[in-house]
Amino acid sequence: RVRFAADGTLRVLLDGDEPAAGDLGSLEGKLLRLNADGTTPRDQRAASPVEFGALHDPAGIAWSATDVAWVLDAASNGVPRLLRLQQATPRPETPQVTAYALPDGFAAAAIARLPGEVDGESLLVLAPLTGDNALTLTVTADGSVRETAWWPLGIAAPVRALAVVDGRLYAATRTAIYQIARTP
Repeated sequence: RVRFAADGTLRVLLDGDEPAAGDLGSLEGKLLRLNADGTTPRDQRAASPVEFGALHDPAGIAWSATDVAWVLDAASNGVPRLLRLQQATPRPETPQVTAYALPDGFAAAAIARLPGEVDGESLLVLAPLTGDNALTLTVTADGSVRETAWWPLGIAAPVRALAVVDGRLYAATRTAIYQIARTP
């Protein structure tokens, strides 16, 4: 899972298991922050590309307009969760982390932020691991999250990735890419 952030750096999510996620000598279970050429940014803590550790099964990442990262992950017990990583200032400090539980029975496979902010609120779309109904979440300027709606994507196959390109939402399965015409 690889994405460019608003600051132009590349973010890479790496899977990890329980022991490796907490191991500072391993890149497993980490969120990396890199320059586009693969080098570590000068303002990165301890000259290490690791921005955040202790991820277990990251499925995706999206950013709000204020550079807050939203990471889909499964806790060590396997329960899906949404992590809010608020970058501390100055940059070298560790991000502040808030975990949000997803609705019972909902496992997300991918995440994207829809374009446009209204009164400082962002709209996140979480594609389901199984089934057709995506979950949309409204994120307020203070970081609180509320369930907005369930939204049928109209795709029969499991979604592997979501992306917003030129203001349009796209969903990728193992064999095809779909433009999602209707937004919640």
